[in-house]
Amino acid sequence: MEKKGILKETYKSYVYENQNIFDLSFDMLIKLIFDKYQDLLNDTILISYLYDNISNFIDINDSYKIKLLSNSLFLKKCKGKDIVNILLTINNDEDKIKILLNKNVYPRIFNNHFLVFDTLKINFNNDESYIKLLNKLPSKAKIIVLKGIENEDLVVKILKQVDTIKEMELMLILRKFNNSNNKLLFLDKLTNPQYISEIIVSTKDKNYIQKNFDILTSNYKLSFLKSLTDKEKIYYIENGFYNLELIASLNSIDLLFRYFISLKSYDEQKVVIENVKSEEIKYELFKLMHLSYDKYMEMIFYLLKIINNKNIRLELTSLLNDKGIKKAIASNEKNIKEDLTEIEINPHVDPNITFGVELECSHKLNTSYIALGTLYNNWHFKEEGTVYNGVEITSPILNYTNEDMKRLKCICDFLNENGFKTTKDCGGHIHFGFDYIESITHLQLLYYIYVNTEEILSYMFNKEGTILREGAIANAPFINENILNLYGKYIQTYANNLKSFATLLGNAQKDRYASLNIKNAFSLDKNTIELRIPNGTLEFNELNLNIILFTRIMQKSKYFSHNTDDKKLLKELLFLSKDIPIEDKKNYLLDILFDEDYELKNIFYDRFETNYHLTKEKGLSKTRN
Repeated sequence: MEKKGILKETYKSYVYENQNIFDLSFDMLIKLIFDKYQDLLNDTILISYLYDNISNFIDINDSYKIKLLSNSLFLKKCKGKDIVNILLTINNDEDKIKILLNKNVYPRIFNNHFLVFDTLKINFNNDESYIKLLNKLPSKAKIIVLKGIENEDLVVKILKQVDTIKEMELMLILRKFNNSNNKLLFLDKLTNPQYISEIIVSTKDKNYIQKNFDILTSNYKLSFLKSLTDKEKIYYIENGFYNLELIASLNSIDLLFRYFISLKSYDEQKVVIENVKSEEIKYELFKLMHLSYDKYMEMIFYLLKIINNKNIRLELTSLLNDKGIKKAIASNEKNIKEDLTEIEINPHVDPNITFGVELECSHKLNTSYIALGTLYNNWHFKEEGTVYNGVEITSPILNYTNEDMKRLKCICDFLNENGFKTTKDCGGHIHFGFDYIESITHLQLLYYIYVNTEEILSYMFNKEGTILREGAIANAPFINENILNLYGKYIQTYANNLKSFATLLGNAQKDRYASLNIKNAFSLDKNTIELRIPNGTLEFNELNLNIILFTRIMQKSKYFSHNTDDKKLLKELLFLSKDIPIEDKKNYLLDILFDEDYELKNIFYDRFETNYHLTKEKGLSKTRN
């Protein structure tokens, strides 16, 4: 039953002129409640009913509105904005102030920035009402109200009469003034040199500012001098007042170049370039400098850090005497023709699997390559902050085809031939297209294989004779414990489709820093599962093996999801989750992934054996969760 019906039934005997009071007009109902049936104001259903009809309050008598806003039950129902909206309909200033200062209303209004601002809609009938209210308000609320009053002269009048406010908050009001004379009226209230300087400079009266120039702080002195004409600036430049910053602010290019050339110090010229706003002019000034080779290179690298204009950045990189830079620039030409080296690729990798590589490495000219942007138009140079002189080369989306793998080898050859090196901090991340995953079962089996052999794979995914980098502890920690706990607790309950299952797996790994990162799955710009465990490498053969190994896991998990009748392989699959010696488990994994492909089995067998024993010899922990 609706509230009105409940109230009519509950208060059958409450009638007026043979009608139940709840059948009367709303303003008549309010009148009767306050004049005759005040006991009803303790009924929570009635209070709720009145709140539901709050839009009708505009027509009721002000005295009833005031009484209603004094009712604690009604106030609990009201939002702060409701209170303000009711106040907007009250005429008497004293009543408005009384309500605003009510102990149950005051904190709800004046602790909320936006509600304080809404009180400005409450038009007081005289200025004294503003002053009376403001003197009762906390400082922050006082400032918000004053800033919201559009009549600047009224604000000045009120400011002169309200209790003292903090200097910082006074500045918030003065900054809103358009009339400089109004600002100056309160200059003697300020003690902070920055505030005093700001008010003086904001007048834009040159004579007044020059008269008070000596009391300005350094930043405001410079700000004022920059606002002068070139002719006026020359006087200060010639007399050594902020000459470098003023030279940079000259509007005349001829004057700027003349004064720039006159500077004898490299450091002084660099300061001017730093302060010039135009990137084109920065570059032209650089061309005027006469520098040693070291300073020349230093300046190029500096400009590459601060200039965004692509054409200028390309010109700067071309100035570097580096054959790799020149070749990289040439590779981006539209009509370039290049014969790619023929290679053999593994015929068993499904070409429908897409992937992309992130080649982390180091180069002494890393900023130049990053400035260049691309290699062969669609391989990107990016900043790599985790590596000293770091640069990351990211591929476009690739397939395991002869053409794409030849291009990958071409990139690796370029990097190796032109001074790029991997360091102990480099990772060899590879993204694989998540659209290859068909179902929950497919993804479950992929994770089943991965998490149960994660330590084994950490040895197999790295070149024979290497150990997992220390940085993997933070940037690619093992996921097996988190994922296995997830399998046991939640998956059967919550995962009813592939997307929800992938989301559960992503939540279990906490963030993207995991040996296998699924956080990108189903994202619009990068729908991938990211392998982060391998060390960085620029060797094509090692990259190729890592791609083969993970695609084999993807393909085998797909095979098992379709062929539950393959008892032999399923039996071997079960051994992966058993608590057996790691070397035995490694053999089961190799049998599952590579069947009769003994060449690949031997390669990954050797990777494991060498890296596993090397890790044990160095006494490193096998777990990296």
